[in-house]
Amino acid sequence: MTRDDPEASPDDAASDDAAGPTGPTSAPERLEPLDPVADTSTSLDGNIVASVTAPPVPPRLKRLIVGTTATLVAVAIAARAAFPYLLVHHPLLLLVLNPKTSHMVLVAPQVELWSFLAVVTPRRMLSLVLLFGLGASYGRTAITWAKQRHPRFARLIDLIDGLFARYGLLVVLFLPIHTVCGLAGALRVSFGRFLVAILPGQLLLGIATYYLGDSLSDWIRPLTEWLSRHIVLATAVSVVSVIAYQAFSRARKKGQASPPTPERPSSP
Repeated sequence: MTRDDPEASPDDAASDDAAGPTGPTSAPERLEPLDPVADTSTSLDGNIVASVTAPPVPPRLKRLIVGTTATLVAVAIAARAAFPYLLVHHPLLLLVLNPKTSHMVLVAPQVELWSFLAVVTPRRMLSLVLLFGLGASYGRTAITWAKQRHPRFARLIDLIDGLFARYGLLVVLFLPIHTVCGLAGALRVSFGRFLVAILPGQLLLGIATYYLGDSLSDWIRPLTEWLSRHIVLATAVSVVSVIAYQAFSRARKKGQASPPTPERPSSP
């Protein structure tokens, strides 16, 4: 997932900024709380997203969602830094800490399908559930914030928003990407139906990614063997690059957030 990819999960956004569900950075930025009276949504079928006032997310649950998301972001960055060591010695742990798609492909040749799915499916679903929770916590405010933060992808967000209004949970079922899951929460979709909709997609994604990685095993195994022979150097380089990029990213964001310097009046 690219650095500004709206499909990025907390894991993907963190790992991609460090480099990637899974996707990644820092804890979520503060948004204004959802207005439970004004935030209502209706799908064209009239059943999936009801045109009723949605109750606000309890403050304790909201804090849990934000705190868990921030924790997963930090863990994903740490996993990206230790990527060479984890890939060689603890491949399934790498997927637990950061289940981004590229990690899934690289791990696939080393493990059995059943263990791969047992780790990847619930872990990626956790990221999607957190995005759903963030969307439910902040409603349309979250959509507006995402468009302002990722202006290059504002049209894509609008397109997905329109698809969701037209087809409802079918979009989640056939397009279980992270932006859709956040919109599902913002549009107040039933959480139970949301879980039922994302499970098949994540299973299919896991199976497809596993066999893709298995088909590329002749190229992946030499890479893994090279990392094994140079594990200390590779891990050290990875750690330094992640720390450097995080520092650069934070400095750039501070520069963008700083108010413009007022112009001095011209001399008469």
